[in-house]
Amino acid sequence: MQGRRQQGSILVIVMLVMMIGLLMLGGLQRQLDIQLQQGIDEQRFWQAFNQGLSSLNWGMGLRWQTTDEWQCQAQQSARLRACLRMNSEDHSGLLRGEGIIAGNPQPLAFYHRVMADAAAAGGGIRPVAGGWLDFCPDAAELACVPAQ
Repeated sequence: MQGRRQQGSILVIVMLVMMIGLLMLGGLQRQLDIQLQQGIDEQRFWQAFNQGLSSLNWGMGLRWQTTDEWQCQAQQSARLRACLRMNSEDHSGLLRGEGIIAGNPQPLAFYHRVMADAAAAGGGIRPVAGGWLDFCPDAAELACVPAQ
């Protein structure tokens, strides 16, 4: 009789160990899924980051009009978009480069303060040293969002 009790106890212990193992495997699977999604999100962020910087650099080489309103130019093949708002009084401006994060309607935006380049004919701009920003420098943040 005691042998049967021991066999039953061993069976219960084996089942408990198996259940604990299954719970641990389930937890590890959830952690793996979360870390995989975080890796994908980080990859998308860095792609948008590089795209935004490329948009800024591309925008520096474009010709722009001197206007107080936002003006945007896009290169569809490389998915670049740069926008500029110039101050017609002092010829300073704000260049905005955008990077698109997949699945997010809001673009990742970078800014650079610029000046109209008098040496360049036809609306060239030059960057202001130390003028790179990853946030809107205007107190009214909506002033940094160009009309679509």
